Amino acid sequence: MLNGRSSKPWRKTGPVVLLALLAIFAGARAQAIREDGSYSCTLCHSKIKAQFLDDIHFKRGITCDRCHGGDPGAFEMEGAKAPSTRYRGKLSKAEGVRLCASCHSDEEMMRQYGLSTDQYQQFAVSEHGRMLLGEGNADVAACVDCHGVHLILPPSDPSSQVFRKNLPYTCAKCHSDEAYMAPYGTPTNQLDDYLQSVHGTELIEKNNRAVPECARCHGVHGASAPGTTEVYNVCGQCHPFIREQFMKSPHFEAEKEGLIEGCVACHGSHRIVRADSELFVKSCQECHARDSQAFRAGTEMKDLIDGAWRRYAEGRTELDRAMNDGLIIVDEELMLEEAHTLLINLRTVQHTIDVRVVEGEVAKAKSIVNGVITTL
Repeated sequence: MLNGRSSKPWRKTGPVVLLALLAIFAGARAQAIREDGSYSCTLCHSKIKAQFLDDIHFKRGITCDRCHGGDPGAFEMEGAKAPSTRYRGKLSKAEGVRLCASCHSDEEMMRQYGLSTDQYQQFAVSEHGRMLLGEGNADVAACVDCHGVHLILPPSDPSSQVFRKNLPYTCAKCHSDEAYMAPYGTPTNQLDDYLQSVHGTELIEKNNRAVPECARCHGVHGASAPGTTEVYNVCGQCHPFIREQFMKSPHFEAEKEGLIEGCVACHGSHRIVRADSELFVKSCQECHARDSQAFRAGTEMKDLIDGAWRRYAEGRTELDRAMNDGLIIVDEELMLEEAHTLLINLRTVQHTIDVRVVEGEVAKAKSIVNGVITTL
């Protein structure tokens, strides 16, 4: 008590102030919703409202009536959904695609956001688009299946369904469902394979966003499986130097004739593991008899490459020994690094499937290593 009065008058006035603040906040929020034209919609659709307030479209001023029609200023259902308001309600999947395209194909509208406007054209020629728009199959994926409905987030948002790390799981909602995919005869082990692949491990476990996920290989809105003669170009987007060497190989000729699927023939598709020299034996025998000239060539390249790496390891051992002995080995260190670079480059050159080319690169690397060992 102070002069006969409580020293904590807020105990009496606090609740009143709090209620007043809440009323002001609620009034401001309601006023904002009235101003953006969606208030009457949210009287009934409160759950959707909770999602839509975080949607990228709402944040850009797009409100319910832009997609669904109706009169958001009318507070009676008869008026809000009157025929004169062009109320559309729930759209079919095909209608939804065309509705999205009505804005996203508008170059003038999209220019300010830096977005491309060819999504609809790409979707129309995709596997999904042809089945939906051409055959009327509403079971296939369309805009809302991948991006969401009332909570659409930018692809850069980690919570977005199409954020790079989330995309494999978004595709898997359909493509890992055996019953759902049964009518199409499509495998459902892609996600499991991808998560065990070098690409999946790098993306999901190491957060390396430079590696491909589903859309990088299959396309985004124009998603389709790469054709037999397209695989090397798809892989070549990330591996251009390997593609260049592959185009010099007999395998390239076989791919052009549709006999093999290029890179996939040796490395697989979704479960691509980090390759080593054992792949020469494992993959070559899939197509070539063990007593064939082609198989022998693969074995010879494997032996050449393994031998070069062993010689490099010997050079490294000698260099480390000299360093421990206190010798100055700057030049030798640079020479051995040059040999290592040549061996790394062999991983690209070997895609020529040319023993003579591989033999030449191996000879260069071993010559440098031999020089280092002799010097030490």
